[in-house]
Amino acid sequence: KFKEGFEIGLKEAREELREEGREEGREEGILHGEEKAEIRILRNMIVNGYKTDEALRIMGIPEAQWEALKAKIKK
Repeated sequence: KFKEGFEIGLKEAREELREEGREEGREEGILHGEEKAEIRILRNMIVNGYKTDEALRIMGIPEAQWEALKAKIKK
């Protein structure tokens, strides 16, 4: 009975961890997609003549984040 209970508990724990992993992956994917869209829009604004500070202000991005985004925009 112990072995049977252990195997059932292990199976349930694995299923629970898989679901948690899927949920975390979905959330991470959504955040990554949002960041990619934000970078694409910001890049397009700058290419189309907006000054960097103006584009950041319009998009609601703090200027302190500009350095981190700058490298991603050039990719």
